[in-house]
Amino acid sequence: MSAGELHHLQSLVPNGVFEKATWLVLSVSAAFREEFIDRGYLQQQFHRLAGRLSTAVVLQALVFGAAHLALPREIAVSVMFLGMLLGGLAA
Repeated sequence: MSAGELHHLQSLVPNGVFEKATWLVLSVSAAFREEFIDRGYLQQQFHRLAGRLSTAVVLQALVFGAAHLALPREIAVSVMFLGMLLGGLAA
């Protein structure tokens, strides 16, 4: 990794109390939103529509993966499978 790339990465890391607190709040709220909406609300709605819990788990995982398509494809697919695992755990 070149010095320029390292400097760029370091500029993305939160610095100072305010940036670190903001990062913490955003991280926790994103995790809460994902669990509450994807594995809570969506999984229940898909279960009602499809009538099968396994179908609901797969559908919410697809939505969860689609929400992460801004990431590289391999990571988004991994996130989708993680969503399926967490959806199964929530079920």
